[in-house]
Amino acid sequence: MSAPYSPAPDLYVENHGSLFLVRPVTREGTEWLADTAPDDAQFMGNAMAVEPRYIAGVIEAAQANGIEVQ
Repeated sequence: MSAPYSPAPDLYVENHGSLFLVRPVTREGTEWLADTAPDDAQFMGNAMAVEPRYIAGVIEAAQANGIEVQ
């Protein structure tokens, strides 16, 4: 029996202790991040760095806009 289909996430969140990286995986994730990231957002490569106190809000906002987050 095969496993149920699980779509790839649009955003992948990495916990690095003192910060989280929100990494876009799909075109939708890339566009959402570009459209919603604050002007003063810090990026490491294509991933947005987020302080732990803000990560829940970022995840909730993404999911509210139909973005799959893992």
